[in-house]
Formats: sequence, C-alpha cells, structure tokens
Amino acid sequence: MCSAVLVTAATLTLKRQLIPTSVTVPRIAIQGIESSFHDVAARKFFGPDVAIIPCATFRQSCEKVLEGSADFCVMAIENSIAGSILTNYNIIHEARLRIVGEVYMQIALHVLALPNASWSQITEIHSHPMALRQCEDYLLSLRGIRIVAQNDTAECARILVNQQLNHVAVVAGPQTAQYFGLKILQHHVETHRRNYTRFLILSHHAHEIADANKASISFQLDHSPQSLKRIVDAFSQHEVAISKIQSVPIIGQPDQYTFLVDLEWTDQQAFSQAMAVAVRQTFSFSLLGTYRKGTLTNALL
Repeated sequence: MCSAVLVTAATLTLKRQLIPTSVTVPRIAIQGIESSFHDVAARKFFGPDVAIIPCATFRQSCEKVLEGSADFCVMAIENSIAGSILTNYNIIHEARLRIVGEVYMQIALHVLALPNASWSQITEIHSHPMALRQCEDYLLSLRGIRIVAQNDTAECARILVNQQLNHVAVVAGPQTAQYFGLKILQHHVETHRRNYTRFLILSHHAHEIADANKASISFQLDHSPQSLKRIVDAFSQHEVAISKIQSVPIIGQPDQYTFLVDLEWTDQQAFSQAMAVAVRQTFSFSLLGTYRKGTLTNALL
C-alpha cells in the first residue's frame, strides 16, 4: 500500500524501544486486509514500512503473535459512537498479550461503489458490523436497501471489485476507495463527524517504554460497600487519573465482574505507589500494559 505517513522523532524513538535491531520490517497482524482502518492504524503507529498480515478474526490476529508469525497485533478496542468491543478484552486476557501502545484515529465513513455504478442500481450495502453501527442513523433513513454485515470494510470492497457487483455498495474509508479505485456515492455517513476509534498495539512480551504515562489494568472486587470507592480514592490520592472504567461480566460466573481501568499520570513514583495499594485491595489483578498515551490522528496516509 503506497503510504506517505509522517514518521516523527517520537515514532522513531518508540519503534527502537519495541522492535529489535535485527527486525528490519515489523510484521503486524490485523483483523482485515490492506486499506482497512486496522491497516492505517498499524502504519500510523509503526510507520509505512511494515508487513501486514491479514486475519479473518480478532482472535486469529492474536494467535499470529503467539505463534511467532507476527511481531505485533493491532486491535480496535472502542469507538466513540459504537462503544467498547468487550469481546476483544476477553481475547486479550485469554491470549495474555501486553498492551504496548495505542492509536486514536478519526474514522470517516463513505458509501463506495464501482466506478460505473449508480444509486439507482444499489440494492445492498455491505460493511463490518462496527462500521454499520457508526452510521446507523444514515442507514435507517434508506428505503428498499438491504444492509449486510461482513467481516471487514476493505474485504467488502475487494469482493465488490472482484465480482463486479454493480448492485452492491460498501461502507468504508477514503483509503479503501483509493486503494480499490471505487467512487464515493455518499460522503461522511457516520452519525457524528467526531467519530474516533481507539486501537491497541499488542505484543507477546512486555516492553519497557520510556516516558510511559498510561496503563491499562483489570481486577475483581468483592461486593462489600465502597470496595470500588476505595480503589478510586487510592488513585486520586496519588494524583493518578482514571480515564476509563468499565465492568465486564465474567463468563460462567453469574453476578461476577471484571473491572477494566485505564490510568494516566505524570509522576511515575506516585503511579507505582497507587498500584501497590490497588494490588492489595483487589483480587485477580492484572497489569495489561504500560505505554504512551496516543494522540488523535486522522485516517489519511
């Protein structure tokens, strides 16, 4: 995929911390194919010189890392319209992968079709379920068009081109339109223009990230009064901010939940002290990763 990603000094420094000098081109497993949003997120984080390993599912992308055929995995974890992808938290936990970075990317969604197709021919719109949820308001306004959930936005475009489906349109990003030579029938069908997806960078191994200022943890609590308040207070007292907190049901354990928490700090020592308190006051505690907080970016390459 032709790319003009700007590689900043910070990006180069981070790559040197994550990627051994013996690795010239990092192998990145993604759910989807080239020109998908996962592909763009991988290049935003690692730069243009990467080897993308397409996978059919999120679980398969993690398995590629575990078996050693990929160095990292890039995985969407939440969207500002559609919400968190809770199943992906379970996959990360089961695979015991470590979070080493993140990308916050603005997602623009367009309706794409073959160059010679017209709206009057379109009877179906295909896309990934999360993309469809992000433009639900627009799709509900359509009449007489069948909405079909598929595995990947870019894969939908590839099928469209390979089979020359004049009656089908896809919802995908502008990079997919360019990659497959499709025309845009309708621009910006996302429900809200400030539509962002957060992608996690996952590794089989923990990495020492210089200037890390964000962490993701998980833990369980008993049901005693104020058990969660005590944890929140511990982080507050050490000037550690909670940027996200979410409870997720534990499979096979009714009325039991895992708490997923993202933390941000400026004082590393204070963070370490707060973590020591959290470990003592919770059980099944897990540090999912420490990394640098991602900055907002667009999906243009």
